[in-house]
Amino acid sequence: MRKTRHLAAFITFVSVASVAACTGGKIGDSGGNPGTPGTPVPPGGSGDAGGSGDAGGPGPGKVGDYTGVGPNGMRRLTRVEYDNTVRDLLGDSTRSGFAKLPEDATDPFDNDYKTQQVSGALIEAAETLAQQAAARALADPMKRTNLVPCTPQGPSDAACLRSFISRFGRRALRRTMQEEDVQRYLALQAFAVEAQDFWVGVDLVMRAILQDPEFLYRIEMGTPVSGKAGVFRLNHFEVATRLS
Repeated sequence: MRKTRHLAAFITFVSVASVAACTGGKIGDSGGNPGTPGTPVPPGGSGDAGGSGDAGGPGPGKVGDYTGVGPNGMRRLTRVEYDNTVRDLLGDSTRSGFAKLPEDATDPFDNDYKTQQVSGALIEAAETLAQQAAARALADPMKRTNLVPCTPQGPSDAACLRSFISRFGRRALRRTMQEEDVQRYLALQAFAVEAQDFWVGVDLVMRAILQDPEFLYRIEMGTPVSGKAGVFRLNHFEVATRLS
């Protein structure tokens, strides 16, 4: 059990490092300039909150004005959002996140990334909540059937585990899973083979994904807008996540 916890924690660490690398280490920097490469900004964002629209926008007050928009950091799911997401993913209505996650600061909103500090309490709560949620889901035969859209042929059934990773990861991380994502989680099947139990792999994958920064946070990378320095356009998944 200790080895499985260590590997799940390692996967989460790799995810954090990958996110930081993709953004040049600027995610969540409240003093960052959104015109700096690697700092995500919403559509119509600008590299200078006091700019004049010279970066290619039509100017202040007009359609497409890119001035006056500040940096956009990673916003963590609030306690209510966390519980609602776990309910939708796993059919889990225990709402245990509200009791275990650090209280959200409300000044005046509860999702201001500048007040959402990472802490030991948050990390421990996320690990405990993921472990308990996975255990509850896999203890229910009906939920197991709904979660895993295939019948495993043994502990080494990589095709079945891959199907679960792609399906569950797509919903939990709010984007399509890339092959490198799938391979990273698929490595956990080694523990299923060791235990001679396919569901050990499902349990570890579920726990790791529920601790992934892309699950706990709303991360917006966007794509650079041609001719608009420092402006990024959100993709369809990022827009849908905002709207939800």
